[in-house]
Amino acid sequence: MQDNPFAFNPDADTTPSTPTQGSLNLFAFVAPTGWMKFVSVMLGLFCLISVLAIVSSFMQLNLLTEAQNGAGPNFQQRAEENDNREMLIAMLTLLCLLVAAVASLRLLHRLRSNVDHLGAVGLTNTPGWSIGWFFVPIAHLVRPYGATCETWQASANPEDWSSEPRSSMLGVWWFFWIVGSIVGQISSRMGNSANPTIDSLITATWVDAGHSVLMLMAALSFLAVLSGITKAQMATYHRLSADGSAYV
Repeated sequence: MQDNPFAFNPDADTTPSTPTQGSLNLFAFVAPTGWMKFVSVMLGLFCLISVLAIVSSFMQLNLLTEAQNGAGPNFQQRAEENDNREMLIAMLTLLCLLVAAVASLRLLHRLRSNVDHLGAVGLTNTPGWSIGWFFVPIAHLVRPYGATCETWQASANPEDWSSEPRSSMLGVWWFFWIVGSIVGQISSRMGNSANPTIDSLITATWVDAGHSVLMLMAALSFLAVLSGITKAQMATYHRLSADGSAYV
């Protein structure tokens, strides 16, 4: 009888995060520098837009304070210009964030794949799950950090990655990312209020400005993390390339 290719195989490993076995093969190594350059540009643009968003928030605060104390000349026109500016910045932020996120995840996947080719063994996250954890509820609060830490350690020292110290920048990035995401949720809910008052709008604008600051810091620290992993990985690649036994 022909085997059913779709039948459940009890011997198959269904665990989403499994120890991996590296195999030193520098011919399969793909330099991540091209993706790193693109990610640097996109995260740089996101940081620039975040700065504009912060400035725009303070301009809106001034306008709201004016409305609270008595509107001046051409207030309605300036209010409309403020709304248009805020909407444009929000659209640019979302677009840039989406492109930067996709490119960053692609780079993380490449970096994680490369450490297998550098000979690292025993990592608890596969290349797919090193980025897949970002989309799993609850687990996304912890597991992506651990996976990225492993990639950093294995890139610097694939022979004994578990003893390699973690950079403090990893913790800085994750702190700003988690706190920024929480503040972003709060800001979104405040912005969707059905009957906003001037006081509530002022509070929401302060929260939105804080969110922009946190995401700016998250982007800068994430850029430092990706750059650090890339540099460590390339240094390890060049070191192993100097050995005659490096290609298997």
